[in-house]
Amino acid sequence: MQIKLDVPRDFRFYQTLQDTTRQPFGLTECLVGDTYYTLIDEHLIAIVYHNDKSQLFVDFRADLNTAVLIDNLINRFGLKQDLDGFYHQLSGDPLFDIIIEPLKGLRIFQKASPFEALVAAIVDQQLNLKFAETLKTRLIKNYGKRYIFDDIILYEFPTAETLAQQDDLALRPFQFTNNKSRYIIRLARDVANGKIVLESWNNLDDAELLENLISIYGVGPWTAEYTALVGFNRLNMLPTTDIGLLNAIQKVYQLEERPTVKKVHEIARKWEPYRGFVTFYLWYAYEQGILGNH
Repeated sequence: MQIKLDVPRDFRFYQTLQDTTRQPFGLTECLVGDTYYTLIDEHLIAIVYHNDKSQLFVDFRADLNTAVLIDNLINRFGLKQDLDGFYHQLSGDPLFDIIIEPLKGLRIFQKASPFEALVAAIVDQQLNLKFAETLKTRLIKNYGKRYIFDDIILYEFPTAETLAQQDDLALRPFQFTNNKSRYIIRLARDVANGKIVLESWNNLDDAELLENLISIYGVGPWTAEYTALVGFNRLNMLPTTDIGLLNAIQKVYQLEERPTVKKVHEIARKWEPYRGFVTFYLWYAYEQGILGNH
């Protein structure tokens, strides 16, 4: 069965898939030629973006609820994110010509679930991108369910129920620290037994959401802010201790030193309520080398 989902004219589908927040790409989602594959409710979804029509052509099995699928894709691909408001807000900032204008159309794609976003954020804590990607690959391949559809192999991100059955230090053989193994396994237990219902937090305001996330064992401000950005679609998050963000700000604003948290807050005051968008664009520009000599 196929549906056609309208998207904005400036939608940068394939370019956004290159963002580091999608890593490790090729496991829970993959790109073969122009066709993007992912799993939704154990069903294989195949998507092709037609730029000339500003549409996503989505192929799926007829027994998957179409309304649920559409809602999932609208959220996952950030199709309700207010890019026009973001561009207007930043129109007078030095950032605009340097990174926003060249990258217009990028949206913050969301993780498949808040649980996946939170686990990924815990893995990423204080690690370089490459090693964090390695750890997430090991986690997915060892605890995620594998699906084979002809020549397409995809993994489901490990469920809370699966991880909850493991010992606290089960992830140590995969080079997770003792603490990170405990953080992830204990989170999984709390989610699996219903003590934590992450999806119910979608209705909280930003401050309440961050407070709830930080109350979880092993979750600090950066982990909470990153999770809110890519797991709860909160576009005003500002992870002020993120090294990539600090390096990018230093480069764009030509600062002699890496900015302090106080300085970041001062600079970012004029970005509200789109601080998360600016963060994402700065991450992307810095990692892709778009900042150049600025």
